[in-house]
Amino acid sequence: SCTPSCAFGRDVPSVVSERKRGVNYDSNNTFGVLTQMRGSVWPKVLPYCVANSALTYVIYWLKHERGVDLTFPDKGHTFLAAILSFLVVTRSNIAYARYWEARTELSRAMKSCRELVQHAITFSRYDTSPGAQHWRSDVARRTIVLLRTVVSVLEYQTSGQHAWKIPELTKDEKQALLSAVGKSNERAPMVLAMFLRSTIASHVECLENPFHVNKELRLFKFVSDFIAAYHELTKLVTTPFPFPLVQMSRTFVLIWVFSLPLSLAHDMSTLPALLFLIFFVTFGFVGLEFVAVEADDPFGDDDNDFDCLGLARVVFEDLYISIYDIDGKSAADTLRRGVETNDKHRRGVKTKPLSLSGRAVKKSSEAGRHKRQCSFDAFHNSVAAPRQTVGADRSRLLLDASSRLNQDMTLSHFVQQQTSSAITPSNASITRTETPSSNGSHSQTSLDLEAVFAASPPGGAFRFDSPNSNASNSPSGTPTPTCTYGATGTLNPGSGGRTRTSSREGLPPRPQDFAKHKRRSTSN
Repeated sequence: SCTPSCAFGRDVPSVVSERKRGVNYDSNNTFGVLTQMRGSVWPKVLPYCVANSALTYVIYWLKHERGVDLTFPDKGHTFLAAILSFLVVTRSNIAYARYWEARTELSRAMKSCRELVQHAITFSRYDTSPGAQHWRSDVARRTIVLLRTVVSVLEYQTSGQHAWKIPELTKDEKQALLSAVGKSNERAPMVLAMFLRSTIASHVECLENPFHVNKELRLFKFVSDFIAAYHELTKLVTTPFPFPLVQMSRTFVLIWVFSLPLSLAHDMSTLPALLFLIFFVTFGFVGLEFVAVEADDPFGDDDNDFDCLGLARVVFEDLYISIYDIDGKSAADTLRRGVETNDKHRRGVKTKPLSLSGRAVKKSSEAGRHKRQCSFDAFHNSVAAPRQTVGADRSRLLLDASSRLNQDMTLSHFVQQQTSSAITPSNASITRTETPSSNGSHSQTSLDLEAVFAASPPGGAFRFDSPNSNASNSPSGTPTPTCTYGATGTLNPGSGGRTRTSSREGLPPRPQDFAKHKRRSTSN
């Protein structure tokens, strides 16, 4: 008999195989716990321990060898220890509470993804029509993309990777994010959640027997739970630990710890015992401070941080298996290819297609970090758009690039939203089309975002062609000024205008460049 993993075309992934190496330890092995360095604060605390021990030795030597007594009684120092203990314990408790809350909300978000797809499959299980299969596949794909985008948002401070650059998005989805939210990372999942809700609502057109309203609301509830968990996660990411408490606790720790040798050397005359005590007291108090630092921000690449992408990949595999269970291996293969076409750009993990057996977990040279890509590469590093769009037929943000010219997005609006760091075309072409209004003025302007990221060799500068230079080539004599990236290195404001070398070779046009072109065209 064939097991599900065999029929599915690859081994069923385990949590360990699909995740980065975490901090593992055996609590029964006392010696191993004491000597393990991975995930430990020893490497960070050891310099403080050594420095304080050296300071203790100097104070002891000055007192007993040179007769210079810098010590003082420990009464005042004992009084400060009570305040210090309160601050250190309070900071550690708050940091651990934040750490546990972040893990809880992350699990809640992933649970919502699993529940959404499994309920959608269960509700439509007896509908085997092609429309139902496409609907289930698109719900699963948009759920995967939404979770992957949230992971990118959470790890942005470490990876520096904008949410719209992840390779799991199609070009249309990247265009939608760029035109809607630009570089506002935390808003990207809101747009994708809207697309997911639209896909769910399209069951009335895709299924032969549409859902009862209660079932539909149930699916929407899972999306709402996911968004609620995402808002809690962004609250933790955007709201750091209160700085006054951090400053006070760290100030008290350092002052108290490094003044401790002056107090203990006053009463202790045995140097080895004094050094031993100072070393481990320093380790205890400074170590608790570093533990709080580790727990305060669990999203990143540190040993004790959450492996968000690894956990998300396990969710992806669960969704592939769910699709395989209802629609077969072909549908699961198609879904995986629609998500993992450019999987080589993921963080330290490469995956073979479903049709290939065996594990494909490899560590790259940049293991533990995303690949930071320029905007030009990130735009073209996209999965292929699905053949049938489900729930997106009425979305103005998800129209084809070929129909972008008919949209209401103006060139000035686009330039104001996007900066050169968000969009970096190499030799791209921007087509600007102006249509006359009822009074004859050129009032409507639209932009082809696909043209901005057109695949071409890295180019040089840009040039502006005057409306008069190509009016004869446009339909009905309508002037169509163009802004084109070329390799000429000159800025040509028109056929009869001046030509000068551009100092912004290879960079996108700025708003002031369009303003200059407008003034020159008027003067011509």
